[in-house]
Amino acid sequence: MPKLPNTLVVLPYDPNWITEFERIRVYLMEQIGDLAIEIKHVGSTSVPGLCAKPIIDIVAIMESEPPCADGAVHGQQRHTHIDVYKLRFRQRAEVRHSS
Repeated sequence: MPKLPNTLVVLPYDPNWITEFERIRVYLMEQIGDLAIEIKHVGSTSVPGLCAKPIIDIVAIMESEPPCADGAVHGQQRHTHIDVYKLRFRQRAEVRHSS
């Protein structure tokens, strides 16, 4: 059935969503692993048995140091804060080849 404009697609639970998250997590760890504190699968596709939009929601929690105005470190203290990034990945469309 074709998708109509401005419609929301909700699908039955697909165990491949967890596999797809793991594939994306491995890729992200290769790219930002030394910066990431944690990469989590969140949202409805992370809940076994729950119908969901076919979008893999991921949160990457990263530690960063805010730059000081003068570029100096304040005393001996290290001033850090945590940044949280929410990423969304649509499920890959199936490609059908005709013979």
